[in-house]
Amino acid sequence: MNKLRAEIVWYGEDDLSQQIWEFIYADFAQVVLLESYRVETRKSKRHKWRVTHTYNRVNPPNYDAFTLTEEQVPWPLTVQEEALQKIVSQIKIARWRVDLGQR
Repeated sequence: MNKLRAEIVWYGEDDLSQQIWEFIYADFAQVVLLESYRVETRKSKRHKWRVTHTYNRVNPPNYDAFTLTEEQVPWPLTVQEEALQKIVSQIKIARWRVDLGQR
């Protein structure tokens, strides 16, 4: 089961908008994949977030939001680097017998 995930959130200057990229590590291809992206806004800091734009690699959204294609998703290098760093930080280093209890 694939458990290596990373979420990168960029907040707008006014804290009334945010962009969220979600990544997974696909071990079958040894690659970090963009799983989803969404843009959320709110009227004020007291209001809940509302999704306005979305992209999902597997499941299309079931709410009223503008759906983006993969090519329309912003792809900053800093987001890519941060996602990779978060995924790598979840990988543990262990010795087979001592740390994992294997024979």
